[in-house]
Amino acid sequence: MLYLNVGRRTAYVLIVLALLGIFLAMMNTGTIYWLLCILTIIVTYSSAYFYLLYSKRKGSETAAKLESYPSVSIIIPAYNSASTLAGCLDSVKAFDYPNVAEIIVVDDASTDNTDEILKRYPDVKAIRRTDNKGKATALNLALSQARGELVLCVDSDTYPEMHSLKPLAGKVMQPGVAAATPRVRAANPSNLLEHFQDIEYVLWFGFFQYSLHFIDGLMVTPGPMSIFRKDILAKAGGFDGTTITEDMEVALRLKDLGYKISFTADAVCYTVVPKTVSHWLRQRIRWYRGKIVNGVKYRHLLLNAKNEDFGMFVFPVSFLLEIATVLAFIVQFYLYAQRAALFAIGLGYAWLNSVAIPLDVSLVINAPLIFFLMSIAFWCFIYFESLKIAKEKLTPGKLAMFGVSLVPYAVLVGYAYTVSYLKEINGSSYRW
Repeated sequence: MLYLNVGRRTAYVLIVLALLGIFLAMMNTGTIYWLLCILTIIVTYSSAYFYLLYSKRKGSETAAKLESYPSVSIIIPAYNSASTLAGCLDSVKAFDYPNVAEIIVVDDASTDNTDEILKRYPDVKAIRRTDNKGKATALNLALSQARGELVLCVDSDTYPEMHSLKPLAGKVMQPGVAAATPRVRAANPSNLLEHFQDIEYVLWFGFFQYSLHFIDGLMVTPGPMSIFRKDILAKAGGFDGTTITEDMEVALRLKDLGYKISFTADAVCYTVVPKTVSHWLRQRIRWYRGKIVNGVKYRHLLLNAKNEDFGMFVFPVSFLLEIATVLAFIVQFYLYAQRAALFAIGLGYAWLNSVAIPLDVSLVINAPLIFFLMSIAFWCFIYFESLKIAKEKLTPGKLAMFGVSLVPYAVLVGYAYTVSYLKEINGSSYRW
């Protein structure tokens, strides 16, 4: 009997590709119509949910005030951070907070002159490792030596605003809260890709985080900066060094243990974002694959009524939206590739026969336009509201940049999600 000894994971990928091929081969107007109906239902339902939640809670956020200031240990993991570490340290040293117990930097076996930068700050506790063991283990090492009641974890390429620590400390000290998160923005965006990411951060750390934290729906403690109750974090086991997205894993673990994660728009940090598409893709594929891994690990939280809105809506719908993004990307790619091929064939025929061929608008625009326009309308709304949360005005320049970002960045995100799911199915090795 003839067979192919390709291995289980490769066989799975071949099966997926075969099913995808069958799906594309069978695709016709009716199939596309019903698929787009399903995608539209998912997007419309989730959009309506977020809109109603935001409208109901809008303006109800109050600053969490502290009667006393708990001590805070600031932890900064660093690896080859010579170009950003000084700015990070200057930012955290400028915090308007009266009880910073210490600043701990863990140099995770850097090969550049990170060590030289640390020598400029004799008041900073520097821990130097000879072997590179990763961010999570660096955080755990500092956590084991931290003296503060709270620990603020800050990436070495992140620059917090000076007034950010007080509101974060106020949030994390509320009953039942184990961690609190700020708004994250791109640091000094210069090229188009960096501006696109800044817009994405405005949206996600504005409208969505603002809305979700009211229903305890946050599932990530952002790596750039997050604050934790040290006793709770230590009791939970610290950070997981075996996962590629420790910021999501620790958040889901804390939620699994019954703790809340809070958010404040009054705290802001600026983080360095990828400058090239290749770097961006590596980062996002790691993030998205980490989401899948953590989703599998904490699948018992899915559709779990004990977790209320998070278990019954936020967590499962986040995966539905990702799968919808992958399907939308595949469908759009197929449709426009098909139309491009048909147009090219028609153009070639016209050239060979010296006849004019009109461009049929239906080759470019058809049913997917409905899905596209609905998405555009929703994103425009949340961008406007997110700017208000950030206390920024919608200027013509911002509006133009937002308009320019919509299609190309959506295509990039769709491609990254699609590759992430295929790589996770295939069991490809992870890249940082």
